[in-house]
Amino acid sequence: MKPVFAKILEGSEIKTFATKEVNRPVFSTEFHFHSACQMTYIVQSEGKRIIGDNVDRFLPDELTFIGSDLPHVWHNDQNSDLLEEEAKSLALYIEPSLTIETLGQFFNPHKIESFFNLSKRGLIFYGKTKRELKSKLLDIVRTAYGPQKTILLLEILDTMVNTDEFECISS
Repeated sequence: MKPVFAKILEGSEIKTFATKEVNRPVFSTEFHFHSACQMTYIVQSEGKRIIGDNVDRFLPDELTFIGSDLPHVWHNDQNSDLLEEEAKSLALYIEPSLTIETLGQFFNPHKIESFFNLSKRGLIFYGKTKRELKSKLLDIVRTAYGPQKTILLLEILDTMVNTDEFECISS
């Protein structure tokens, strides 16, 4: 299965980050990759996920962060019970190069840059960090554009770079 390139932030009003709330009968994207990093929280659904060279199951309450250009997809189980349910997720897309360039105007973003490089293996969060990120992700998805949305992005980045409560998914 060959991944396809997806344009995520092209044409967006804001070039550095965007959010998305998905409510569909099933997750229906192709195996794809993009330059933006992607945080995904599975609200409701289960099935198989492919991230890089890793194939595993996903369940509700899973929080992942996928680095730039890492191929990925979520596929729902194909059984009659699941098709009656909805696939729900929250996503945050961050353009790493623009984020690092912008933050470099305020401080040395080396720690964030290192985190973005590590995330090219795909990360799954757990524990207190997952709870904090899940709450902030819900807030940023539901917040209108403006300073508060940017503050939440910075809080999410700060939480991610200052924790060890994650595991790498892909080699």
